[in-house]
Amino acid sequence: FPGSAPGAPRELRILLLEDNAPHAELVEFFLRESGLRFHLTRVETREDYVEQIQQHPPDMILLDYALPSFDGYAALAIAKEMVPDTPFIFVTGTLGEEVAIETLKSGATDYVLKSRLARLGPAVQRALRESADRRERQRAEDKLRRSLDQLRALTTYLQYVREEERTRIAREVHDELGQALTGLKLDMSWLATKVARSTQPVQDKVKTMVDHIDETIQTVRRIAPE
Repeated sequence: FPGSAPGAPRELRILLLEDNAPHAELVEFFLRESGLRFHLTRVETREDYVEQIQQHPPDMILLDYALPSFDGYAALAIAKEMVPDTPFIFVTGTLGEEVAIETLKSGATDYVLKSRLARLGPAVQRALRESADRRERQRAEDKLRRSLDQLRALTTYLQYVREEERTRIAREVHDELGQALTGLKLDMSWLATKVARSTQPVQDKVKTMVDHIDETIQTVRRIAPE
């Protein structure tokens, strides 16, 4: 990670929205007990919450569900808009089953009751793993999408090359072969004027050959556009 010593993992940036200082100390204690290396920033107001997200985008957001001037749903909505890929866990004293389900439907990663803070560390680690997996899948999907775009571009280019080659061949067939046949027809016509009229079979043969040349010229003119 940027700013870390070589081989050392960067400390997690955890943003905690909590108005109760002793509760915040308990949260930090249980996180340390789980073995996580992190830097925790605690805020209490909407303004400080938004400012921290803007200036120091966190790796994890923890927050109480009910605050005097700022509720969990509003905080979640802000986080989903500003840092949609950041895991978001409610850490609260009371959270009914229906409310818990609604928070998860709204985009929260998990919730942990303050009476069971021992599961906070594992919940954070699991949320981080899931977030990393989602980013990896997104990178794979983006790479696949780029590959498909490149394949479509290559297919379009090959089609263009094929059409250009067809046009070139058609032009050669029409111009060069057409001109050669026309020249041959003129030579045959000249030959017909030099053959004695008494040699009717030769005259007939020359005429037949000229007719064949005419048919071939028409065939060339038909094939070239096709």
